[in-house]
Amino acid sequence: MTAQQFHDEDSGGGSDNSQVTFAQLGIKTDHVLVIKISHPDAGITGANSEIPGDTVLSRDKNTIIFSVCKINFEAKRHAAVHK
Repeated sequence: MTAQQFHDEDSGGGSDNSQVTFAQLGIKTDHVLVIKISHPDAGITGANSEIPGDTVLSRDKNTIIFSVCKINFEAKRHAAVHK
């Protein structure tokens, strides 16, 4: 995914909506690997269904960025410390 595609797909549509960029997420390249995880709808409570899938951006070999309700989170892999 390119930086422009990310901005267009993940920013709000109005002039006063959020405008998210790779720079805000600490991504220093003009494109990233997008990992899509898909699954069928799941009726957990019977009242509604789970959204079928997630999208994760791979910033580098040890960092992913994912979004929950349009809030972006960063997860880093750290080497295990054995004592």
